[in-house]
Amino acid sequence: MRRVQTLSEEFSPVLSQGEYFQEVRKYKLLTPLIGAGSTPFVNDTQMPIRGGTIRGVLRFWWRATCGNRFGNLEKMRAAEEAIWGSTDKASLIDVYVDIKPSDESKLKPSHQKKDKPDGSVIPAYISWPLNPPKEKPNDIKKVLLGVEFALRFRFPPKVADRDFREEIRLTLWAFDFFGGVGARTRRGAGAVFRIDDEGKPYYTKADMEWGWPHIRSNTWPDGVPYINTTLRAKLITAPWLKLVNIHKTFFSEQFSKVNRFQNLDAAKMKRTALGAPFKWKQVKVDERLASPIIYRPIRLKEGDFSVVVVLQNLGKQSPKANPSLIKGFFDTLGGTQ
Repeated sequence: MRRVQTLSEEFSPVLSQGEYFQEVRKYKLLTPLIGAGSTPFVNDTQMPIRGGTIRGVLRFWWRATCGNRFGNLEKMRAAEEAIWGSTDKASLIDVYVDIKPSDESKLKPSHQKKDKPDGSVIPAYISWPLNPPKEKPNDIKKVLLGVEFALRFRFPPKVADRDFREEIRLTLWAFDFFGGVGARTRRGAGAVFRIDDEGKPYYTKADMEWGWPHIRSNTWPDGVPYINTTLRAKLITAPWLKLVNIHKTFFSEQFSKVNRFQNLDAAKMKRTALGAPFKWKQVKVDERLASPIIYRPIRLKEGDFSVVVVLQNLGKQSPKANPSLIKGFFDTLGGTQ
């Protein structure tokens, strides 16, 4: 029988061959969950959060924090597959999800009005993918609230002399502070916060600083999104719903500053490069790019906050795409207490 040892925050010493580390983390849903099961935008009440979903999310955050440690894209992919697996290779990390039964866990309609959400459950600016089709205005999808669950991770401490415990911890740090589960997580849906055994917030504000020194300054492979370490994540006192309105207003103002009659290309560039759709009268642009801005609420020991983080290297966008726009958005946010 293989021995399993708990992985502490400081990390236990390397164990002998054949032994495994195990980490158990408890979480609670902070904002409505939009479909983290097998069907997009549909919540599975029997298994609302799957281990495969979590593994995919962690894989993304591993790339965003550790993807520049290996020299080039080919070597990064080989290192990624060594941990997270591929179509031909099983993942070395076992991820199990234990859902805690709770009276707080319930499905709620995402829309209260007949044709559009009114924001009473989740802001319409966030939940637009759930809008019912015009031919079925009462086909209202539901979001899930109040889920409490535990994630159990089990993995070997090293493979072929590669000790990847720091990589795992850095990945989990990014997930815990910036990530979420389900759809629309870049706008704060499906946000979770880590809790202790008593159900209280696990982290302090200072804990968010741990990861920055561990993200190396090496060059990142082309096309691999990564966390911007120059414009570091910002912790603000504004609640999530207010942050949603700030973001919405900022987009509207950027669009209104452009003379749409003379320069549709400029308007298109501003909105699509920040992850927003572009549509004006009969002009619709499908070149919507992934948003470099991620924001979500977070619950810490000091109270409730919102966090905003910026990604770089998003596909068609150059690493320095629209820096003034992104900084402008940051400048509207204020700061923490």
